[in-house]
Formats: sequence, structure tokens, C-alpha cells
Amino acid sequence: MFAPVFQDFSRYSITIGENIGVGDVEEMENREKVRAAAGKGKADEFAEKLAEGYDTLLGRDFEGGTDISGGQWQRIAISRAFMGDRPILLLDEPTSQLDPMAEADLYHEFAGMVENKTALFITHRLASTMITDRIFVIRDGKVAEEGTHEALMAAEGIYARMFQSQRQWYRHGGSPGSCGEEGTDYGEEE
Repeated sequence: MFAPVFQDFSRYSITIGENIGVGDVEEMENREKVRAAAGKGKADEFAEKLAEGYDTLLGRDFEGGTDISGGQWQRIAISRAFMGDRPILLLDEPTSQLDPMAEADLYHEFAGMVENKTALFITHRLASTMITDRIFVIRDGKVAEEGTHEALMAAEGIYARMFQSQRQWYRHGGSPGSCGEEGTDYGEEE
């Protein structure tokens, strides 16, 4: 039922195609499914540019292996989650290794990525909560607050205090994940 993308995902010293394919080991050799999953997770954008494409060996554990960036590994992990036809995506800090521009792109793509699925998005980076339908604030193992961004900001509780403490890092009108000058606004209606 679950397609997880963990913050600390596995990096296997196998090919890009195999790294994505392990998301559904029964379909691991299905090149069409691997390419479709790579497209959803945007790993196709760099995989297809490599000399051996999806057959590129990753890592330096074996001769001929290729190093890729942390953000590219994260795109592989996201793509891996799209291999199976699982109804629930579990995303634990899925942008933790993406640069700010790639993170903003992912937020813009998110609605299309999770179309016809339920997505649970676990994060401490509160600018990303702006793309969600419902926010749950967990404190001491229990739901302390629940609602939309607007409702939680109006309630002036835990969420609002946490959001306010992070807002200095976002600029007015910017994308989630983009850095700005201290003291500028982000995300609130005036």
C-alpha cells in the first residue's frame, strides 16, 4: 500500500534503472515502467544524458561506477516510489538533499506527481506545508493541531510560532525553499 521516500534512502551500487526498479522488484526489468517512474520523479532529466543512460552503474564500489549528486540520488529515490502502483506515498523530508531551485521545482510538480494518490508529507521545513491540503502538528506523539495553513496561522498556536520562526528564510513571493533576506514576508495574505 505504501510507496516510501525516506530522508535517509538507500544508494545501491547498481545501475540507475535497477536503483529505480527496486521500488517494485517484480517489475524491475520492465524498462517501460522504470522510465515512467523516472519521468514522474524527474530522474529521467539526468539519467538520459549519461553515456549509458539507465544502464549507468552508480557509485564507486565497482570499476566504471559513476558518482552523482545527492539531489540526483534523491530524484532516484522519489522515482523508486513510483515503480509500484501504490495508493499512498509516504514522503519523509523528500527534498532534504535537493538544492533550493530543485526543491522549488519539486513543490511545483508535486500535485502532478501525487495525482490519484494519497500523500503523507513529513517535514520540518514549513514552507513546504503550503502545498498540502491538511496539516497535522505532532507534539509528544499526539496530534496537537490540525487544519489548513491559513487556519493554523489564524489560530496563532504551535504551527504559527514554528512558521514565524522560519519565515525569515523565505522572501515574499518566492517559491518554497528559496532563500531571501531576513525580515521579509512569505506566504501570508496581507
